[in-house]
Amino acid sequence: AVRIPDHLRFVATINYDSTTEQLSPRVVDRAPIILIENDDFDSSNVEQVINSLPTAFPLSASVMDELFGKSKLEPELQSDELEAFELIRNVLRNNDPMLGLPIQISRRKINAIQQYCAKASGIMNIDSGLIALDLAIVQHVLPQVRGTGSAFAKRLALLLRELENKSMSLSAKRVKAMIINGADNVHNYDFFCW
Repeated sequence: AVRIPDHLRFVATINYDSTTEQLSPRVVDRAPIILIENDDFDSSNVEQVINSLPTAFPLSASVMDELFGKSKLEPELQSDELEAFELIRNVLRNNDPMLGLPIQISRRKINAIQQYCAKASGIMNIDSGLIALDLAIVQHVLPQVRGTGSAFAKRLALLLRELENKSMSLSAKRVKAMIINGADNVHNYDFFCW
């Protein structure tokens, strides 16, 4: 047996487009999906980003674990995060047949979102707003959203309304793209459809 130390992290990347196999729901449930689009990167800001990084590199495993590791206890979402998350979760899991098939968020993903928000809020110096939750929804929840038919489009429209009401612009942008692309794709709605 190979022992993997606690401080070892595996990072993988893939190019995902219409020429590759669809990611299985099991993979999507176990990994955050981080999209990097062309408009996300501005090379003119690279020097500014480099200059803003801490100078104490390399970071020790204990510092990396403090910044990015899972907490031993399951952290709770802040009240505004919890309220927004429950609204999103309720739209997705609503059993109304007029909304197409429901989507359940696994306990694994809920824990990942709680861990993400607890760590990201401190790292991002977030005092207010739902930026950490917005990013967590894009990375952990929306990749699991997949459905067909005009009924499912209604579920996405309800989701979009809740995201916009909570000013979760990154998630709202992705759901809008799903709605537009799905309508053009014979009502086949998928996070990975672009």
